Amino acid sequence: MVITPLEMQLNVYPPPGAFGDMMALLSHFAAKEKTLGKPENVMLLPFGTDAPQEFPRLVAPFPKVGLRLESSGVVWVVKWLEIPTAIRSDEYAAAKRELAQEQLLGAASSLGIRITRLASVVKWALTGTGSEGPAKWLAARFFKELFLKAPFNRPETLEIHSHKVFTFGRFKVNSWARVKTETLLNPDPSIADNPVVTFASDLNTPVAESTSFSQELAADFFKETWAQHLEVRRLYLGELS
Repeated sequence: MVITPLEMQLNVYPPPGAFGDMMALLSHFAAKEKTLGKPENVMLLPFGTDAPQEFPRLVAPFPKVGLRLESSGVVWVVKWLEIPTAIRSDEYAAAKRELAQEQLLGAASSLGIRITRLASVVKWALTGTGSEGPAKWLAARFFKELFLKAPFNRPETLEIHSHKVFTFGRFKVNSWARVKTETLLNPDPSIADNPVVTFASDLNTPVAESTSFSQELAADFFKETWAQHLEVRRLYLGELS
């Protein structure tokens, strides 16, 4: 079996209502042309529309580095531009996360924004699950033999969600894990199987414990969550190449 990173995103949350100047944020990122390249096909939606508060008011793709900036009134997000773009590895994902982290925290510092919450999300595709297909592989991984006879004897699709709260280092986080069968749209040729099993790990600081994260503490969160994502993946899927 082969595991391939599909998606990555890092979130920074300003205080509610504290930031609405999307042009200032776009200008900050656009000034990083040497590192990020030029933004293309930028979408800027004014406030006061009927869109929900969480809906991105700014979407700015940076094709040179394969990242996309999104911002609403409540969260700034940097994520991968395409899903997927090429043959990827965990090392590739870690490097993209480091670049995204530097740009997000640099923008918060430059624009004087206090960081109240943080989140990190990674999603992988698991291929090579065998001739029976991903749904049966997933059922056999998580259910007793009794349930594989019925009702999980011939699932076409399967999805499992889990939520827990735990502490690592200085951080208390919500941990959402989602493992499911999924048909990828326009998959990279390196992903031979489709549908596949996908696994997503979402680690975020709780709303109820919103606080102020210094630049150093926020950087430590993003660095340390990468190892936690890999450990959560191992707990659910076992050791994978």
